[in-house]
Amino acid sequence: MKDRSHYGLMDDEGVMVVTPEQAETWLVTRPPAPIMWSRDVPDNEKSHRLAAAMEAGEWDVDRPVEPVIIAKETPTCRAEYCRGGHHRLSAVMHTGKPQRLRVQFYSKPDGYDRAFREKRLREIAEERAAIPHCHVCFWEGTPEEIAAHIPTAHKYEVEA
Repeated sequence: MKDRSHYGLMDDEGVMVVTPEQAETWLVTRPPAPIMWSRDVPDNEKSHRLAAAMEAGEWDVDRPVEPVIIAKETPTCRAEYCRGGHHRLSAVMHTGKPQRLRVQFYSKPDGYDRAFREKRLREIAEERAAIPHCHVCFWEGTPEEIAAHIPTAHKYEVEA
């Protein structure tokens, strides 16, 4: 399963009937800053192809397709909004009929972003420590190459 911990904690998951009105609400609701956001609802070939499959009865929620990701209402954001699955929600709007979709709801408790960022930085440091590298510029090489690299490339930065 894909790591989605950056979305927050998964509160709920399941197959639900999504109405065109609900799909539109999730698509146009503005998330809290500083998240990158565009009000553009996808209206391209992909969303029309998905809508055609839904209308033809070929849509199957058990296909290996990612779930629609919804950020739940929090104290900093008073509405739910879409974090993933924009084309599927747009397709529901195109059909004009309720459709069954796999949906996951995520929330972020206070301090979650800070804790997630600290955890990820620790993971990166552990990964980086496992790879031989220059501790000044993070250039990677064999231990012998690094030993030769440091006194020449960083002769003014490394104390003798």
